[in-house]
Amino acid sequence: MGLRLQLRKAQAEAGDIVLLYDDESEALTHPYLARAWAKRGADFIIHLEQLDRLYGPKPGQATKPVVLVEDNGPIHASRLSQAALEARRHWLTVEWLPKYAPELNDIEVVWHDLKAHHLAHQTFTDVAALDHEIHAAVEALNAERAFDSVVNRRISA
Repeated sequence: MGLRLQLRKAQAEAGDIVLLYDDESEALTHPYLARAWAKRGADFIIHLEQLDRLYGPKPGQATKPVVLVEDNGPIHASRLSQAALEARRHWLTVEWLPKYAPELNDIEVVWHDLKAHHLAHQTFTDVAALDHEIHAAVEALNAERAFDSVVNRRISA
């Protein structure tokens, strides 16, 4: 799998494909409610709909192939998620990571940075405050990665 990802990174660096790393991460105000509100895969479907708008085919526009690096978590393997991925296979290719291999998913580094440096040691009074802080932190991380990518010619995850 490591060699396949290296090939995909080279393709993305050459501009031949769009390479996206995907994984979810929790940031909660009340951890006991973490699994109570969404059907398995529902949040992933919303994410795929966002990818549709950003990278999916549009009439009269050329699009690059999109490769999504994905773990084998239950959210991604549910019947609902699999059906949604199948409906997009004409423009979206999934590279499935082996189980329990977070070191192969470049987005894990971003989640760690977000939680350890941007959200650590904070208490949020409500979901809106948490949502605002997460978006501000992601914007800051994207700005850092964009600058680093220009300076070091790296592909951002």
